[in-house]
Amino acid sequence: SALKSRWAVFGALAIFVYVGSEVAIGNMLTNFLASPGVLGLELEAAGKMVPFYWGGAMIGRFVGSALLTRVRAPILLAICTAVAVVLCLVVTQTGGVTAAYAALAVGFFNSIMFPTIFTLTLERSTAPTSATSGLLVFGIIGGALLPQVAAHIADAAGKLQPAFIVPMLGYVGLTIFAIGCIRTKARTEVTSTASH
Repeated sequence: SALKSRWAVFGALAIFVYVGSEVAIGNMLTNFLASPGVLGLELEAAGKMVPFYWGGAMIGRFVGSALLTRVRAPILLAICTAVAVVLCLVVTQTGGVTAAYAALAVGFFNSIMFPTIFTLTLERSTAPTSATSGLLVFGIIGGALLPQVAAHIADAAGKLQPAFIVPMLGYVGLTIFAIGCIRTKARTEVTSTASH
């Protein structure tokens, strides 16, 4: 029944590209930071910087939770996804320390995306909550597929920077999703539904 709801499908695609983009960057980071055109570190030293990406996501969740009490969720999602687009673009167009820190910074802006996409979809879907949730959870398969696409691009290019076009396009899609949520009124209030 979720497939009959435009918003349930839209939300599942958003989860697909979000998880795929986040995992694609996480998978590439060690080799990317170790690249001669970026930081040129040994793999072990580059690997020690990767926790800053995931740590940024953790810190961002606390900051995001506070901001969500003051800023409408679709607007905050649009801001975070648009910044992630810009950061990925910086990675593809630059090198050195600039590209390295831009890639690491994406983690911070990823922080609120999953729960926000999930809730915004449930609020707008015409399908039952259980069916919509099931379809959304299925969307995480993007974490297995999009990193493969990024890897093929990196192999073809002979370097990792061009592969960041995959998460960049993913975040473009998420920005479109967020704008759609801004322009579409929620049908239901998920918190009130859960409390009944």
